[in-house]
Amino acid sequence: MSSSQSSAGSSGGPLPSEEELEAFFAPRTTQPCGLHWLDDTPCWRLEKSGLKDRGLIELLSECVSAELWMGPEPNAQLILLWLLDHCGHERAAVSKLQMCPLDIAVIGADPGQPAKLNPPTVKLTQDHLELAARAWRAYRAPTPRAWNDLLNTDLTLFPRLERCVVALLEELPNVTSGLGATETRILELIAPGGVQPFDVFPGYQKPNERRVFDYWEVGALLDRLARCPVPAVSGLE
Repeated sequence: MSSSQSSAGSSGGPLPSEEELEAFFAPRTTQPCGLHWLDDTPCWRLEKSGLKDRGLIELLSECVSAELWMGPEPNAQLILLWLLDHCGHERAAVSKLQMCPLDIAVIGADPGQPAKLNPPTVKLTQDHLELAARAWRAYRAPTPRAWNDLLNTDLTLFPRLERCVVALLEELPNVTSGLGATETRILELIAPGGVQPFDVFPGYQKPNERRVFDYWEVGALLDRLARCPVPAVSGLE
């Protein structure tokens, strides 16, 4: 599973409930569209591979091994925590999993680039599972205190996780401006003038290096900056 196949959270609303999270990786029954792990996979591929309506644990039980290729961007790291928290209760499933940390984001990369990579393979241990479960609980906590406390923890088992923790904390509203880091970066790029909306979106080799939000979420942030009671951006049609 690459880190582009699902989303661990969104700026558009609250996180899914515990029941919805469990159902996400379960065999397909009555889950609404968008709340099953195979929803983003084309139907023809599901039919061809025999994956249609399968649950993740069920599928892993039939595999010799499974590699989790996860990029450094925050959403990829959150998906990794979510997966390990979900699979951590099933020893048979965990025994099949290996982690392959990537230095590039899968989304937006040149199509041929991932195929040329040879990332290191990390065999998961109980320590990995316990840290992932703790971090996932911290992310889902009602306040960011537990997430911030992760910075006082040794996170080296997940080499990209510390940067993820910091990046998400930076998106909390600034005490002075009320803006998160991505919104602030958008305004910095707009300030000189002469830029188009797409110029402020993050992406491969683009000046906005913030990768916390996806394309549509950044669009929503930009739209709110232009249509709030006291607009910070003008000229957005």
